[in-house]
Amino acid sequence: MRQLFKRAFTLCMAIALCLAVLSSCKKEEQPVSSSLVSSQSQVESSSVSSSSFASSSFPESSSPQSSEAPSRMESSKAQNSSAQTAQSSSKPSSPSSNSKPSSPSQSQPSEEQPSTSTQGTEIPYDYQLLRDFSGFINLTTQALSGESFEYGSVNDQQLAAAGVVLCKDMGDVQESQKIEKSRFEKEIQQYFGRTIQSPQSLSGNAFQYKDGYYYWSGLGLDNYQFEAQKAYDLGDDYIRVEGQTTLYDMEQNPISTQNAVYVLHRVPSSYYGYYLIAQSYSR
Repeated sequence: MRQLFKRAFTLCMAIALCLAVLSSCKKEEQPVSSSLVSSQSQVESSSVSSSSFASSSFPESSSPQSSEAPSRMESSKAQNSSAQTAQSSSKPSSPSSNSKPSSPSQSQPSEEQPSTSTQGTEIPYDYQLLRDFSGFINLTTQALSGESFEYGSVNDQQLAAAGVVLCKDMGDVQESQKIEKSRFEKEIQQYFGRTIQSPQSLSGNAFQYKDGYYYWSGLGLDNYQFEAQKAYDLGDDYIRVEGQTTLYDMEQNPISTQNAVYVLHRVPSSYYGYYLIAQSYSR
């Protein structure tokens, strides 16, 4: 009996010890598991925060390179806009629709325009330059020798006479006694800076205009030659040329001479290089 009691007591003590050991094991497991849970939550929190940082730094719809592209485009647009603004500001302003460029053929006489009486500043002697002046003036000397006119006062009759000689020198007039209106008036425009205003007013004279053609007869051209001797600068590309015009007979013998003064306007757009503005003659 005593032995049975001892065994039962020993068994109870063993069970009690086992329960005590189990209880202590559970207490130790709780801190470990909580630390594990805390560590896991920190890991998850860290992963969440890192993912949110990544999403905020690099938008889902673009990569780092593509995010720079819009800013470059905007910068390029701004530069282009600035360049266009600067370019537009550097361009000369276009004339208004009401303003019209003045045409030489429409220019009117003015007291400010140089005349054959204006002296100017003498140009140093230049043989080739004087030859050029002589060659230009001699294109119409045969038709206009002895004729005088100031700026804007040359009349249609004088223009027509000069036009015949100009067209003859250009090879447009041979045996024919007529020439097309546009060709005839173009030569006059290029030489004088103006052209015939009233073609019909030539009827009944040595010239006649009809059906788009100019006709002429009996001009009686004489052999006059001008020689430039001095030139003066009048300013604004106007030049005064002085010299003598000599009349020659059929055998090229001099018959008579006249003092002559011409005013030329240098005009690069004319294929003659000048306009004849005014001329005067004196014995």
